[in-house]
This record gives sequence, structure tokens and C-alpha cells, in this order.
Amino acid sequence: MKKEIFEFICPIYFLDYIFNSEVDNVTDDEIDRIEDVLSGYSCFSVKEDESFFTYQNDFNKFGCDCVVLTALKND
Repeated sequence: MKKEIFEFICPIYFLDYIFNSEVDNVTDDEIDRIEDVLSGYSCFSVKEDESFFTYQNDFNKFGCDCVVLTALKND
């Protein structure tokens, strides 16, 4: 069985929620959006340690400091 790896441009302030379920820096609407985007995926990791600024990300389409988040697609 072959697993596919997917990449997402993810705001760095979402990482605490994704990896540790910390809700201190995210709103309820942001949590809903994170859950919508990442549903069906598992085994998350950050591709590189350094963040970068982008004018649009895969979660809320806003510009901010981001990282590349990798995930496996659930079968």
C-alpha cells in the first residue's frame, strides 16, 4: 500500500494547536478551519525548521509567517 505525502502552507501560530492541542493563540473559527483542512490526514510534521513569510496560506488565505506542514492521507 502506497501512502501519499501532502504539503500545506501552514501559519506558525497554528502549530501549537496541531501538535499539542493548545488553544491559547487560536480562535474557535481558526480551530474549525484547521480541522476542516486537516481532516482525512495524519502523521503531521514540519518540513523545515525555518519559517517564511507568504501572502497566502492553505488555511485562512491571509499573509503571515508560515512553514511547510507535511501529512499522510488517510485511506
